[in-house]
Formats: sequence, C-alpha cells, structure tokens
Amino acid sequence: MLAQGIVAARLDYCLQVTQNVLAMAVCSAPWSTSATELHRSLHWLPVREHVDYKLALITFKARRTGCPVYIASLLNEYRPTRTLHSFDGLLFTIPFCRLSLGNQAFSVNAPRVWNILMHDCRAISSIACFKCNLKTELFNVACLV
Repeated sequence: MLAQGIVAARLDYCLQVTQNVLAMAVCSAPWSTSATELHRSLHWLPVREHVDYKLALITFKARRTGCPVYIASLLNEYRPTRTLHSFDGLLFTIPFCRLSLGNQAFSVNAPRVWNILMHDCRAISSIACFKCNLKTELFNVACLV
C-alpha cells in the first residue's frame, strides 16, 4: 500500500509538471512565468480539479440515465432519517472507509465530489449546461487556492 501511495503521488506530480510545461509551450512563455497564471489565461483546470471534473461528469451521467449499471449501483442517494421540507434529494451517501487507499475508490470519491458541488450545478438536467457550469465551478475553486 505504501508503494502504491508513493506511485500515485508521483504520478499526480508528473502530470501536473507535464501540464505546466505544455502551458508554457502553448503560450510561448519563458520558464520564469508562473504556471498558475498560464493555466488561468488558458482556462485549464489543474490535474486534481480535472480528475474531479471527470468524476462529477461520470456521476452526472450515471445519476441521470442509470447507465452504466455497474457505476450507477455504486451510488446511493442520501435519504435523511426524518422527512425535511428543505431536503432537495440531490446528494449521495458517502460510504465510511477506514483506509486512505479506500477513499480513492469511485464509490467513495464520486459522492464526495458530487456533494461538494453547488446545488445549482447538481440540479442541471442538460449535459452541455452541466459541463459548462462544472468547469466554471472547479475553475473558480482552483483559482482560490
């Protein structure tokens, strides 16, 4: 497990470095230019937010269509113990996991990413509108960091 954690962290780091170099090449920027500023000017999501984008998009499709069934079966809608008027029903239950490696599983990470999204984004029914709003929301989160 330790080796897998080290490899995963290294892979994320390598992907981010590669994305930074590509941004500098696309913009013909000198090496002293901030990669973060280049990402903002190109409207590129950092690697971590790009992974969250993909997870949220797969979750959206599984929630709307129920396909593919093997992915939709991993998502459980949140049902509070009491009926509340304020409950909107657009959340998923996040399964408890003791291991940090288990937190990377789709069944844990996808509901976490979905539940963090703003309600307006989760409530969209069109895939094109969802993609646009999702990228905007994740881009704004990335710019705050």
